[in-house]
Amino acid sequence: MHCKSLQENPQLRSLYGLKKNSTINTLKYFHVTNNYSFDIMHDLLECVAQYEMKLLSGHLTQNFISEEDLLSRIYSFDYGFLERKNRPTKVILESAGNSIGLNSIQTLCFLKNLPLLLGEIVPPGHKNWSLLLMLLQIMNIVFSPCLTSGLTVYLKHLIADHHKLFKNLYPQKNLLPKHHYMIHYPSSIRKIGPLLYMWSMRFESKHKIFKDFFNNFKNITKSLAKKHQMAIAYNWETFTVKHNEFGPIK
Repeated sequence: MHCKSLQENPQLRSLYGLKKNSTINTLKYFHVTNNYSFDIMHDLLECVAQYEMKLLSGHLTQNFISEEDLLSRIYSFDYGFLERKNRPTKVILESAGNSIGLNSIQTLCFLKNLPLLLGEIVPPGHKNWSLLLMLLQIMNIVFSPCLTSGLTVYLKHLIADHHKLFKNLYPQKNLLPKHHYMIHYPSSIRKIGPLLYMWSMRFESKHKIFKDFFNNFKNITKSLAKKHQMAIAYNWETFTVKHNEFGPIK
């Protein structure tokens, strides 16, 4: 509808945020408005979760615990052997933005363990704490590899209740665009399946190799391509292959 209106009146570009109809809409079985997916890594782990944990931390330090004690609990907590590389290394609570300074896997580790970290100091039924628990419920469903139609209906109402409670607790704060994306999660899951299979976590993890090589801007593409291929050759030659990157090698 918007694309048709845009063709009739090009001045509507600024109103709809659309410049032109997408070329891939000419495909027989695809249309951008009906076939969409979301990256839950960027939506939740790098945006919504950090934003809400930062607001919650500010509330807790004003009412229940000092910032020093809060950070002490975070850094001294035993996250377990499997999470030893994912533990939060530096949590920033006083920054101007919405982030707390963690990457996506650190955020996931921190958020999953937050009830164990701070649950004992929060009174039962506390609404700010309930907001966090609702976010955890949403993430448990969204990050699930297998979902039923009934769960997508429950997810729809859970997200609506979460957003409503957020505005009641933090009326001076705005919901982020990623909060709006969450509203479309249930319909997207019903159309294309669990969103876990479409996130970019594994690709971002692969990029870490290039970040380690990234020392200067001189012929950067050739340098990174060469070092990447040399690393693969070394791993195959010495049989130090990571199966989750390359798959089994015979």
